[in-house]
Amino acid sequence: MMSDSQQIRLLSLLASLASFCFLVAADFWLEEDFTSVCIGVLGMAWAGPLTTIAGASRYSSFRLWMPFAGGPKFVVLQSLGWFLYSACLTCSIVILCNLSAAKALEGSLSALGILGLASTLLLNASIPTFREESEGDSKDVKFPSIIGLRIILNSHSMISLLITAGGGICFALADLLRYHYIASPLLWIGALAFSLAAFITHTINGPSEME
Repeated sequence: MMSDSQQIRLLSLLASLASFCFLVAADFWLEEDFTSVCIGVLGMAWAGPLTTIAGASRYSSFRLWMPFAGGPKFVVLQSLGWFLYSACLTCSIVILCNLSAAKALEGSLSALGILGLASTLLLNASIPTFREESEGDSKDVKFPSIIGLRIILNSHSMISLLITAGGGICFALADLLRYHYIASPLLWIGALAFSLAAFITHTINGPSEME
C-alpha cells in the first residue's frame, strides 16, 4: 500500500502529465483553445505545491522555507525544479494574457508543457534525497504548522481540492463565455466536479480520518 507521501507525489505527476497533454493538444489540434490552456496551466500550477506537501507528510523536519538544508542533492534538485516551475508560471501568465499572439510561436505551448513536466520530475526526485535533521537542529516553524495543512496532508484531500478547483475554473469560464455555446457544458462539468469533490470528502476522506 502506498503511503500518503507517495500518493501525493503520484498525483503531482498525473497533474503535470495532464497539463502537458492539454497544452500539446491546444498547440497542435485545438488552435490555442483558451479552455484547454487554462486547464493545462492549472495542472502545472498544482504540481509544484503538491510535491512540497508530499515532503511535509513524509518528513517531520520538512519545512516550507529551508534554504540550503536537506543535503546537497536535495538542494540542487529543488533549486532546478523551482526555477523551472517559476519560469513556467511566468510564461503561462504572459501566454494567457496574449494568447492570440502565441499563435505566431508554433510549439510554444508544447515547450511550456515540457518544462512544466521537467520541473515536476525534478521536484519529485528531490523528495527521497532529503536528509532529515533532528528536532534540535532547527528552531523554525515546520511547514504544516505555518498554514495549518496537517489535516489535509493526504491524497484524498488533495484530489478533492483539485477537483473543486477545476469546478471553479469551469464556472469562471462559463461566466466569461456566457454567450458562447460552450458555456452550458462548462456549467454541467463544474457542477459535476463539485458533486464529486463533496462525495470524496464525505464518503472517502472522512471515514479514513476517523479511523
